[in-house]
Amino acid sequence: MQRPIRNSRPTRPSATRSALRRAFSLIELMVVILIITILMGFLLVAVRGAVIRARVTAVVVEFKNIEKAITDFKAKYGSEPPSGIVLFEASAGWGGSSPSAAAVNRSRALIRQMWPDFDFTIARDINNDGDFTDIITLNGAECLVFFLGGMPDQTGVSDTPWALTGFSQNPLNPLALGGARSGPFYEFDSGRLMNVEGTSDAEFMPEYRDSLSGQRNPILYASSYGGRGYRDADVQFTSQSPYDAYTTTPTGFAYAYRRYTGSYPATAPNFTASPLFNAKSFQLISPGMDGEYGWGGVLSGDMELLEPRPERAFERDNITNFKGGTIN
Repeated sequence: MQRPIRNSRPTRPSATRSALRRAFSLIELMVVILIITILMGFLLVAVRGAVIRARVTAVVVEFKNIEKAITDFKAKYGSEPPSGIVLFEASAGWGGSSPSAAAVNRSRALIRQMWPDFDFTIARDINNDGDFTDIITLNGAECLVFFLGGMPDQTGVSDTPWALTGFSQNPLNPLALGGARSGPFYEFDSGRLMNVEGTSDAEFMPEYRDSLSGQRNPILYASSYGGRGYRDADVQFTSQSPYDAYTTTPTGFAYAYRRYTGSYPATAPNFTASPLFNAKSFQLISPGMDGEYGWGGVLSGDMELLEPRPERAFERDNITNFKGGTIN
């Protein structure tokens, strides 16, 4: 009996099976795209974090170099640079009472400590503006540049970039230009020198900002004067972009950093009794990536901000020489 001949050609899949296969392939593709997108997101976050850490590390390294320059200055002149001083062009200013008798006496003592033979009877055109009448008040950020960089060889603040030339080796007149020089003790990047405090001739000394991209405020410097204590007047600094959203004061950095050792929260914690960081040397403070300082003040032993004020949130990315990185 002859068997029926079967068709050996494969049967075509039904339309339903074909549609299911196409649909399944699209789902697989969408899953792959989703996974790639998620991985790219993780990668971008990791790359951004690495970039930020590298930038912070660059600031920390620069702080180390500035610390070495301060050590070299101390070896030469017997003390770390002050973080607040008044300089007088007219010789009469060194014996006067403006801005106050206490400020004059303190500034004379600081000058005498660094330059024992300084001649206070010489009239000096310190800012090179053609007169001998200016009273020049330098804050901590300006002192950092002035004492480590030296006298600027320029005419007023409009003549930029600043050329910092160190100090004259003439023991009677170290603020003179020309002649044999001591320093600069640190080579400041002229492209990062800035003048936040003003553009008058009396405000002739610039401040210095860190290497963070778009930084708009300078590195703050506060000296403990060899362990004798930080001065509130040296630390206080009004930033270029104060906290317009807040009505409280101050509108800038105001308090050197302290380590709070008591229990918290407390009914009335005595923050002023807390020990200062770098109590026998100095503090260097960068406003960090956001360009804002916050208020400063007390930190916990773990470098956490204690006070719930919104202004202090700006401090989390501040970079300091006592932490060796950001605060939080």
